[in-house]
Amino acid sequence: MLVVGAGSAASGFAPRPRFGRYPCHARVDPLGIRDQPVRVGRVGWQEIVGRAMDRDVEGVEVGVHRGLSVAGAVRAGDFDPPAQTPGSTTMSVESTISGLADRMLREAPCRALRGPQPEGLPMDVMDAIRRRRAVRVYTDRPVPDEVVDRLLRMALSAPTGSGSQAWSLMVVRDEGRRREIADLVIAGGARYFEAMRPRRDGTSPEEHRRQCEEYSETILSTYRVAPVWIIGLLVPRGNYPESMREGGHIDDLLSVGFAMENLFVAARAEGLGTVPTTAFQRFEKERLQGILGLPAEVDPVIVTPLGFPPSFPEGLPPALKRSFRNWRALVHDEQWGGARG
Repeated sequence: MLVVGAGSAASGFAPRPRFGRYPCHARVDPLGIRDQPVRVGRVGWQEIVGRAMDRDVEGVEVGVHRGLSVAGAVRAGDFDPPAQTPGSTTMSVESTISGLADRMLREAPCRALRGPQPEGLPMDVMDAIRRRRAVRVYTDRPVPDEVVDRLLRMALSAPTGSGSQAWSLMVVRDEGRRREIADLVIAGGARYFEAMRPRRDGTSPEEHRRQCEEYSETILSTYRVAPVWIIGLLVPRGNYPESMREGGHIDDLLSVGFAMENLFVAARAEGLGTVPTTAFQRFEKERLQGILGLPAEVDPVIVTPLGFPPSFPEGLPPALKRSFRNWRALVHDEQWGGARG
């Protein structure tokens, strides 16, 4: 992705000469496109952006002294590329980025970022969405209270059906309670894998069960050291008439999902990992309700550990990559059956 963002030598950017009026810094260029001339105009600009996005790597990053991120604006078509220099037919990637930064500083100061994320790099919402992954390995590094509170506020800024706010978020920090939740989720993961993963030929049901228990323990064991758990709760408000009750329940459930997605994306922007868990805890929902002191009508529909991972997963797991549909195959124009890819 082509990014114009806040940068400094201290945050990993190597100093480079000025471009236009703004002192800039540039990082590595894995696509090898920084010094290539590019046609000025929407097609040329989108060609470079497309190359970076299709490879799912950062093509060029340039830091401007006032932190901005323009990748999302370019992809959304909010800004045209800078006007072509009279008499010139090509423009370098860096000068094109610098020109776009100039224009954004003039036309969209509200796009300035609040500041760099913990690992020292700016991340706008487009980056956070693209880089969010299900994190299943955690460290015990503490998460500051003010960071958790910021995530909770972002989560509860989500849309809510009928304005009912049929949700609550529970924060669990107590070590014993976190351990109980982790054990319950890991055991639920084993039961989920037992049901969902095909049994190998010649493997007995008992052997299959044991293999799934070992697999769940192997991939989820660090859930026990994650410093925080967040529980997304569906809290019925009783505001739907009988004729709307079934649909209202679906609306409330979706609203909890909206809130948790906000939390997942905001957490990624803060350098924190999460993993949306909706099935593992269902096997022992009543036990989880007991651990959390929940009344029977309050449903813990989504749970997630929250913490700093050793590193973030990149791309898709090999097994999923083989069957994962390209986004174009999931977009239909006008009527069903007109998928783009």
